[in-house]
Amino acid sequence: MTNPIRNLGLTARRAAAVAAVLAALPAALQAAERVPAHIVLRDRKRIECFVERSDNAGVFWSLKMDDAHTVHLPFDEIAFIRFDPPEGWEDAISAFRRGDHDDARRRLSLIAETNKRFVTAPGNFSTKAQFWILESFKAQQKLDELSKGIEGFNAAVLADHERHGGELMYIWADVARSQWAEARKKLDALLSSNLDVARQTELWFLRGLVLARQEQRDAAIMDLTKVFTVGYGVSPMLERSALMQTIELLAQTERLDEARALLDLYRVNFGKGSLPARLQELQARLPAAPEAPAPAAP
Repeated sequence: MTNPIRNLGLTARRAAAVAAVLAALPAALQAAERVPAHIVLRDRKRIECFVERSDNAGVFWSLKMDDAHTVHLPFDEIAFIRFDPPEGWEDAISAFRRGDHDDARRRLSLIAETNKRFVTAPGNFSTKAQFWILESFKAQQKLDELSKGIEGFNAAVLADHERHGGELMYIWADVARSQWAEARKKLDALLSSNLDVARQTELWFLRGLVLARQEQRDAAIMDLTKVFTVGYGVSPMLERSALMQTIELLAQTERLDEARALLDLYRVNFGKGSLPARLQELQARLPAAPEAPAPAAP
């Protein structure tokens, strides 16, 4: 049988190289493979279908996996698309949950890349993977990496329950880039809206950081204190960081009795009876607390 690649006029070596590339393409790119999806239209009708890809205007779908042609459905008619989780998704999220962030980001990056053909579609797993990569950087407070990783990220196509968190990533990036005025403007606008405590907690934390950088220490203390009081239980990571920064701000503003009291709170709630080196150094610099007056003689 004649080799069709040889008929293209290629040398044997080049023909072998082309054949190897062509053989690898389906596994690497999964080109044209359609994935199961559930499309919810704006008129609340639903379509169970297979989606091939998306463009800037809509998605290409078919009722059957092997239909010869696809139909283009404009985004204007789509409320949301529920895609089946891609291979490796649960493993990536499990790695994130157990704190193995390098492994989580490696797995999520692969998912983001292999699902890029759906990146403009609402609910797509490429953007969802990007969001969790940013969450991972945030959890480790690697804000420089977060500000770089946010390039090309579009929170508007996230699922409803993730969109608020996705939009906050832009503010985290502003903070990482020391764009205090821009971050403050966004935070003030969000905090003036009617949000629940769970959502306000992260906003209080971020605004506290910004206010501290803007030399408004008393206002920063108020916002940061809300994180570990009103927002108690929402995010232990933010509570720990807010408490530490509140102690430092109290010391800077000579509110020493309050600083000492919160050192004890940190020791009990987060330090397992001790303080991290950063707070030990701060405690060592504090003047001794005044002795309580002796009780009056009877």
